Amino acid sequence: MSGSSTEQMRQADEVLRRNTAILRSFYDRSGFLMGVVELVPGEADILHVYDNPATDRFFGNAPGSTAGKSARALGVPQGVIDVWVQNYRESERSGKPVAFDYRHLAADKQSWLRVSVTKIEDGADGRGLFSYIAQDVSDAKQAEEERERSELRLSKLFETSPQPMWIFETESLRIRKVNAAAVHHYGYCEAEFLSLTIADLHPPEDVGPLQTTVASKPADRPAADGVWRHRRKDGSAIEVEVVSHGVDYDGKPARWTMIMDVSERTEAERRLKRSEERLAAALEAGGLGVFDSVLGAQVLTWDQRTMDLWGFKTGETVTPSAFMEAVHPEDRESVALALQTAREKRGPNSFSATYRVRNRVDGIERWIRAEGGVIEDPGKPARFVGTVRDITQQKRTETALRDQQRLHKTITDNASLALFIMDEKQQCVFMNPAAEALTGFTLEELKGRPLHDHIHHTRPDGTHYPLGECPIDQALPKNDRETGEEVFVHKDGHFYDVRFTASPIRDQSGMPVGTVIEVENITERKKTEHNLLLLMREVNHRSRNMLAVVQAIATHTASSSTPREFVKTFSDRLRSLAANHDLLVRNEWQSIDLRDLVVSQLKPLGGETFEKISVSGPALHLSPAAAQAIGLALHELGTNAVKYGALSGHGHVQVEWEVTGAGRLHIRWTEAGGPVVKAPERKGFGSRLIAEMTEMSLGGDVQLDLDPAGLRWVLTAPLSAVLQESTHLQADTLKP
Repeated sequence: MSGSSTEQMRQADEVLRRNTAILRSFYDRSGFLMGVVELVPGEADILHVYDNPATDRFFGNAPGSTAGKSARALGVPQGVIDVWVQNYRESERSGKPVAFDYRHLAADKQSWLRVSVTKIEDGADGRGLFSYIAQDVSDAKQAEEERERSELRLSKLFETSPQPMWIFETESLRIRKVNAAAVHHYGYCEAEFLSLTIADLHPPEDVGPLQTTVASKPADRPAADGVWRHRRKDGSAIEVEVVSHGVDYDGKPARWTMIMDVSERTEAERRLKRSEERLAAALEAGGLGVFDSVLGAQVLTWDQRTMDLWGFKTGETVTPSAFMEAVHPEDRESVALALQTAREKRGPNSFSATYRVRNRVDGIERWIRAEGGVIEDPGKPARFVGTVRDITQQKRTETALRDQQRLHKTITDNASLALFIMDEKQQCVFMNPAAEALTGFTLEELKGRPLHDHIHHTRPDGTHYPLGECPIDQALPKNDRETGEEVFVHKDGHFYDVRFTASPIRDQSGMPVGTVIEVENITERKKTEHNLLLLMREVNHRSRNMLAVVQAIATHTASSSTPREFVKTFSDRLRSLAANHDLLVRNEWQSIDLRDLVVSQLKPLGGETFEKISVSGPALHLSPAAAQAIGLALHELGTNAVKYGALSGHGHVQVEWEVTGAGRLHIRWTEAGGPVVKAPERKGFGSRLIAEMTEMSLGGDVQLDLDPAGLRWVLTAPLSAVLQESTHLQADTLKP
């Protein structure tokens, strides 16, 4: 061999040693598991040629201790050896590196290696020389397994979730996957669902906002998409809350979406809101304030209305002592007792108190009504909750009402008229003491019972008096006032005459809801009227005798003229008086003109005397009974005027009458210019005749004024008593 060839070989060996050293240094320092092995021909075993330090550390071997040893000799299970041999042979067959994952089971842990093997060269005796390089991928493998398990769980969750779920592509919005809950809830079959986009589930007006929302959602984390309106296959609308997460589906960006139907919750929230609004409106309308504090707390929680009632400013701290300081001193004890009762009794209605509060700002004293109680929820502190209301005006109204009731009771208790009140069922609900005295029944005996069935059920002849014919009970159905005279039955069975007025009690709409009845016992008046008729007949008879007596007396007492002249003149006057007194008789007790009556009564007083009398008034025809009563009164007035009044000297008498629009007759007798009028020392028959008897006869009113300047007499009577035949003063009883 030449010298040049030897040098070349030396240089080549040097390069080989240097490269081998570099490679060995790389192997020794590498963190990867690396080494060289031989396959023993005819045996399923591996001979370790070289294992780097990383390999020794991983398998727990001493450095370099595996060189020249077989895997079987090192205690490697045959199953593991077979796996490695199989991959070495595959590399030998294919002539390419072979990669595989190897799970290494140690006593205390499990590890995963990602291995790549390749054949280097054929060794001696047919042995193949192979290299390996491996990396501990236990963490990655564990993460991958966890991901697979997670994906499996998510897949199961997706399929079995009771909530509708789907996956849609973010660009096309096309639905790619849908679970059974969505199919059931929306009514589409799976194939129909997969032909839709999520925009198809929204109303048209929501599609634009939907696209904007999808585009803005992050791809790497979940996001709440809010509440949306969806349409089901049947067209019905639902409200849903959407939560989604960005995912990759078949290499395209997509979102995993979960749907929660919140239609019922939303509707409940709307109802709750409406309820709260109604509650707020009710509190506002009712002037109610609200308190809600933890029981025993040193700071009270009130709403603004309650704060205003006490005079606390917004945000100002309210303590129990500040609350009690504003309570009226006279009411503090009762309030404290009510609070103590609430604490002991518990329950939502355990507190109730009415008390006065002096406002801390304006100093105004107000009445407060507070109601509430203690609310206990498991696991939470007990709360003292309730409402307060300003009842100052109510208190004032109650006070005024009590005063009014006392006044009404005083009036009704002391009224001489009997007063009854019937409800809408014509049943008695009120009687004053006069009514009890009149009927003989107490209110307790008749309360809630028909009045007619107890005091007006029978006529004086013993026949039944039907309710339908009773004018008193017609005021309610007719909704009109009824007046008249009837005969009642006393509790003891006797009958008595009454005059009644029945008036409907109306509600705000004008509909009758009851009847108030005023009743006057006129039994004595009836007797008096009867007696007066007898008396008037007697007066008619006696007046003739009296005129004859006066004529005889005058004949003997003349003083102002010769006896012959006086007798003639005075006799003419007396005969004229008698003629006028017989006016009714000559007219056969038909209607008499009022002017004729006045003239017939006053003209006999004498020519010069009658010239002192002024008569004025419209034509008016009186009934016989009225003419008799008025004639007697005028005769008495005229006689008194001649003897003591204006006609006894240079005075004057004015007689005038008129009819008012209210259907009443007014007759006025006015004297002037006569002697000073003095009240009589005693009230004789004449005074009763011109006043009481006239009133009773005509159902009217007489005013007699003994003014010193001149007597005034005014009669007011209803036309019905003057122009029509009286039911009690029958003409035939007045005929002589």
